[in-house]
Amino acid sequence: MAHSIPTDDIVSCVQALVPPTVAVCGGPLDAVNDRLFEDELRALVDAVPHRQREFRAGRAYARRALRQIGVADEQLPVGHRRAPQWPPGTVGSISHTRSLCVAVAANAMHLAGIGIDIEDFSALAGDPLDLSSFVVTPGERARAFQSQGALSIDVARLLFVVKESIYKAYSPLAGGFLDYLDVGVDLDFTTQTFCPRHVGADRSASDIVNSMLGRFGISGHHILAVSMVPVRHSEIDSA
Repeated sequence: MAHSIPTDDIVSCVQALVPPTVAVCGGPLDAVNDRLFEDELRALVDAVPHRQREFRAGRAYARRALRQIGVADEQLPVGHRRAPQWPPGTVGSISHTRSLCVAVAANAMHLAGIGIDIEDFSALAGDPLDLSSFVVTPGERARAFQSQGALSIDVARLLFVVKESIYKAYSPLAGGFLDYLDVGVDLDFTTQTFCPRHVGADRSASDIVNSMLGRFGISGHHILAVSMVPVRHSEIDSA
Protein backbone atom coordinates (compact mmCIF):
# COMPACT_ATOMS: atom_id res chain seq x y z
CA MET A 1 0.00 0.00 0.00
CA ALA A 2 1.30 3.43 -0.87
CA HIS A 3 2.02 5.72 2.05
CA SER A 4 0.45 9.15 2.01
CA ILE A 5 0.26 12.27 4.10
CA PRO A 6 -2.50 14.87 4.39
CA THR A 7 -2.83 16.82 1.16
CA ASP A 8 -2.63 20.16 2.91
CA ASP A 9 0.78 19.12 4.25
CA ILE A 10 2.00 18.37 0.72
CA VAL A 11 0.69 21.70 -0.56
CA SER A 12 2.26 23.53 2.39
CA CYS A 13 5.57 21.78 1.75
CA VAL A 14 5.54 22.83 -1.90
CA GLN A 15 4.60 26.39 -0.94
CA ALA A 16 7.67 26.47 1.31
CA LEU A 17 9.87 25.59 -1.69
CA VAL A 18 8.68 28.34 -4.03
CA PRO A 19 8.43 32.14 -3.98
CA PRO A 20 5.07 33.71 -3.12
CA THR A 21 4.54 34.57 -6.80
CA VAL A 22 4.05 30.84 -7.52
CA ALA A 23 0.53 29.49 -6.99
CA VAL A 24 0.21 25.96 -5.59
CA CYS A 25 -2.91 23.82 -5.67
CA GLY A 26 -3.37 20.11 -5.07
CA GLY A 27 -5.37 17.31 -3.57
CA PRO A 28 -6.43 13.69 -4.00
CA LEU A 29 -6.87 12.39 -7.52
CA ASP A 30 -10.53 11.58 -6.92
CA ALA A 31 -11.45 14.82 -5.16
CA VAL A 32 -12.12 16.75 -8.37
CA ASN A 33 -14.24 16.09 -11.41
CA ASP A 34 -14.10 19.42 -13.24
CA ARG A 35 -15.20 19.57 -16.85
CA LEU A 36 -12.57 19.17 -19.52
CA PHE A 37 -12.30 21.11 -22.76
CA GLU A 38 -12.82 19.38 -26.08
CA ASP A 39 -9.11 19.17 -26.96
CA GLU A 40 -8.38 17.73 -23.52
CA LEU A 41 -11.08 15.09 -23.88
CA ARG A 42 -9.57 13.99 -27.19
CA ALA A 43 -6.31 13.28 -25.37
CA LEU A 44 -8.11 10.72 -23.20
CA VAL A 45 -9.69 8.64 -25.97
CA ASP A 46 -7.27 5.73 -25.56
CA ALA A 47 -6.21 6.38 -21.95
CA VAL A 48 -6.59 3.73 -19.27
CA PRO A 49 -8.79 4.62 -16.26
CA HIS A 50 -5.91 5.54 -13.94
CA ARG A 51 -4.38 7.82 -16.54
CA GLN A 52 -7.78 9.48 -16.96
CA ARG A 53 -7.92 10.12 -13.21
CA GLU A 54 -4.44 11.65 -13.24
CA PHE A 55 -5.22 13.80 -16.27
CA ARG A 56 -8.52 15.11 -14.91
CA ALA A 57 -7.02 15.91 -11.51
CA GLY A 58 -3.98 17.57 -13.07
CA ARG A 59 -6.07 19.84 -15.27
CA ALA A 60 -8.44 20.70 -12.41
CA TYR A 61 -5.69 21.66 -9.96
CA ALA A 62 -3.71 23.46 -12.66
CA ARG A 63 -6.71 25.64 -13.54
CA ARG A 64 -7.26 26.40 -9.86
CA ALA A 65 -3.60 27.40 -9.52
CA LEU A 66 -3.94 29.62 -12.59
CA ARG A 67 -6.97 31.31 -11.06
CA GLN A 68 -4.79 32.26 -8.09
CA ILE A 69 -2.58 34.30 -10.43
CA GLY A 70 -5.55 35.89 -12.17
CA VAL A 71 -5.93 33.64 -15.22
CA ALA A 72 -9.49 32.59 -16.02
CA ASP A 73 -10.29 29.00 -16.99
CA GLU A 74 -8.53 28.03 -20.18
CA GLN A 75 -7.86 24.70 -21.81
CA LEU A 76 -4.52 23.02 -21.20
CA PRO A 77 -4.09 20.77 -24.22
CA VAL A 78 -1.40 18.13 -24.53
CA GLY A 79 1.72 19.59 -26.07
CA HIS A 80 5.32 18.57 -26.70
CA ARG A 81 6.16 15.17 -25.20
CA ARG A 82 2.64 15.10 -23.74
CA ALA A 83 3.33 17.96 -21.35
CA PRO A 84 0.47 20.44 -20.77
CA GLN A 85 0.44 23.60 -22.86
CA TRP A 86 0.07 26.52 -20.47
CA PRO A 87 -1.75 29.73 -21.44
CA PRO A 88 0.39 32.48 -23.01
CA GLY A 89 2.19 34.54 -20.41
CA THR A 90 2.21 31.74 -17.82
CA VAL A 91 4.40 28.81 -16.82
CA GLY A 92 3.47 25.79 -14.79
CA SER A 93 3.99 22.15 -13.95
CA ILE A 94 1.97 19.18 -12.68
CA SER A 95 3.02 16.09 -10.72
CA HIS A 96 1.11 13.00 -9.57
CA THR A 97 1.66 10.22 -7.10
CA ARG A 98 -0.57 7.14 -6.91
CA SER A 99 -3.12 9.04 -4.88
CA LEU A 100 -2.61 12.80 -5.15
CA CYS A 101 -1.73 15.58 -7.53
CA VAL A 102 -0.09 18.99 -7.16
CA ALA A 103 0.10 21.79 -9.73
CA VAL A 104 2.14 24.99 -9.68
CA ALA A 105 1.66 28.06 -11.87
CA ALA A 106 3.31 31.46 -12.21
CA ASN A 107 3.23 34.53 -14.39
CA ALA A 108 6.02 34.45 -16.98
CA MET A 109 7.07 37.90 -15.75
CA HIS A 110 8.17 36.21 -12.52
CA LEU A 111 9.62 32.92 -13.78
CA ALA A 112 10.81 31.77 -17.18
CA GLY A 113 10.08 28.15 -16.32
CA ILE A 114 9.19 25.79 -13.48
CA GLY A 115 9.13 22.05 -12.95
CA ILE A 116 7.79 20.03 -10.03
CA ASP A 117 8.08 16.36 -9.16
CA ILE A 118 6.62 14.49 -6.20
CA GLU A 119 7.17 10.80 -5.54
CA ASP A 120 6.47 8.52 -2.62
CA PHE A 121 9.12 6.27 -1.15
CA SER A 122 7.07 3.11 -1.59
CA ALA A 123 6.64 3.70 -5.32
CA LEU A 124 10.35 4.24 -5.85
CA ALA A 125 11.28 1.36 -3.55
CA GLY A 126 9.16 -0.96 -5.67
CA ASP A 127 10.87 0.05 -8.91
CA PRO A 128 12.70 -3.01 -10.24
CA LEU A 129 15.28 -0.79 -11.93
CA ASP A 130 18.47 0.21 -10.18
CA LEU A 131 18.02 3.98 -10.14
CA SER A 132 21.69 4.63 -9.51
CA SER A 133 22.64 2.90 -12.78
CA PHE A 134 20.88 5.42 -15.01
CA VAL A 135 20.23 8.46 -12.80
CA VAL A 136 23.45 9.17 -10.86
CA THR A 137 26.46 10.67 -12.64
CA PRO A 138 30.00 9.80 -11.56
CA GLY A 139 30.82 11.77 -8.43
CA GLU A 140 27.22 12.75 -7.56
CA ARG A 141 26.71 10.04 -4.97
CA ALA A 142 30.06 10.72 -3.26
CA ARG A 143 29.39 14.47 -3.09
CA ALA A 144 25.90 13.87 -1.75
CA PHE A 145 27.11 11.53 0.98
CA GLN A 146 29.70 14.09 2.08
CA SER A 147 27.03 16.75 2.62
CA GLN A 148 24.16 14.49 3.65
CA GLY A 149 24.86 14.56 7.38
CA ALA A 150 22.18 12.91 9.52
CA LEU A 151 19.47 13.04 6.86
CA SER A 152 18.65 9.44 6.01
CA ILE A 153 17.51 9.16 2.40
CA ASP A 154 18.47 7.13 -0.63
CA VAL A 155 20.49 9.59 -2.70
CA ALA A 156 19.58 7.91 -6.01
CA ARG A 157 15.86 8.30 -5.28
CA LEU A 158 16.32 11.94 -4.33
CA LEU A 159 18.32 12.63 -7.49
CA PHE A 160 15.63 10.90 -9.56
CA VAL A 161 13.00 13.31 -8.24
CA VAL A 162 15.30 16.32 -8.58
CA LYS A 163 16.19 15.49 -12.19
CA GLU A 164 12.55 14.90 -13.10
CA SER A 165 11.80 18.44 -11.91
CA ILE A 166 14.75 19.78 -13.90
CA TYR A 167 13.52 18.13 -17.08
CA LYS A 168 9.99 19.47 -16.56
CA ALA A 169 11.36 23.00 -16.26
CA TYR A 170 13.71 22.57 -19.22
CA SER A 171 11.57 20.87 -21.85
CA PRO A 172 8.91 23.58 -22.44
CA LEU A 173 11.66 26.17 -22.91
CA ALA A 174 13.97 24.15 -25.14
CA GLY A 175 11.52 21.76 -26.78
CA GLY A 176 14.14 19.09 -26.30
CA PHE A 177 15.02 16.06 -24.24
CA LEU A 178 17.47 15.66 -21.36
CA ASP A 179 18.78 12.32 -20.21
CA TYR A 180 19.34 11.86 -16.48
CA LEU A 181 23.08 11.65 -17.07
CA ASP A 182 23.06 14.91 -19.06
CA VAL A 183 22.76 16.80 -15.78
CA GLY A 184 24.98 16.80 -12.72
CA VAL A 185 23.44 17.99 -9.46
CA ASP A 186 25.06 19.41 -6.34
CA LEU A 187 22.80 18.87 -3.32
CA ASP A 188 22.95 21.04 -0.21
CA PHE A 189 21.24 19.17 2.60
CA THR A 190 21.57 22.07 5.04
CA THR A 191 19.50 24.46 2.95
CA GLN A 192 17.70 21.71 1.00
CA THR A 193 18.64 23.35 -2.26
CA PHE A 194 20.32 22.02 -5.40
CA CYS A 195 22.28 23.44 -8.30
CA PRO A 196 22.10 21.60 -11.63
CA ARG A 197 24.90 21.64 -14.19
CA HIS A 198 24.50 20.56 -17.79
CA VAL A 199 27.41 18.24 -18.58
CA GLY A 200 26.90 17.97 -22.35
CA ALA A 201 28.21 20.07 -25.22
CA ASP A 202 24.90 21.78 -26.09
CA ARG A 203 25.46 25.44 -25.18
CA SER A 204 21.76 26.36 -25.30
CA ALA A 205 20.88 23.51 -22.92
CA SER A 206 23.70 24.56 -20.60
CA ASP A 207 22.43 28.14 -20.51
CA ILE A 208 18.99 27.00 -19.35
CA VAL A 209 20.01 24.23 -16.96
CA ASN A 210 22.89 26.13 -15.36
CA SER A 211 20.63 29.09 -14.60
CA MET A 212 18.15 26.97 -12.64
CA LEU A 213 17.67 27.18 -8.92
CA GLY A 214 16.11 24.26 -7.11
CA ARG A 215 14.73 23.23 -3.77
CA PHE A 216 13.78 19.84 -2.41
CA GLY A 217 11.81 18.67 0.59
CA ILE A 218 10.88 15.50 2.42
CA SER A 219 7.43 15.27 3.96
CA GLY A 220 6.17 12.04 5.43
CA HIS A 221 6.91 9.36 2.86
CA HIS A 222 7.20 11.81 -0.01
CA ILE A 223 10.15 13.44 -1.78
CA LEU A 224 9.45 16.75 -3.48
CA ALA A 225 11.59 18.88 -5.79
CA VAL A 226 11.00 22.13 -7.64
CA SER A 227 13.28 23.54 -10.35
CA MET A 228 12.90 27.19 -11.38
CA VAL A 229 14.33 29.09 -14.32
CA PRO A 230 14.54 32.69 -13.13
CA VAL A 231 13.74 35.85 -14.99
CA ARG A 232 15.39 37.75 -12.13
CA HIS A 233 17.31 35.74 -9.56
CA SER A 234 16.21 38.03 -6.71
CA GLU A 235 12.60 36.84 -6.93
CA ILE A 236 13.63 33.28 -6.17
CA ASP A 237 16.25 34.19 -3.62
CA SER A 238 13.60 35.99 -1.54
CA ALA A 239 11.43 32.88 -1.10
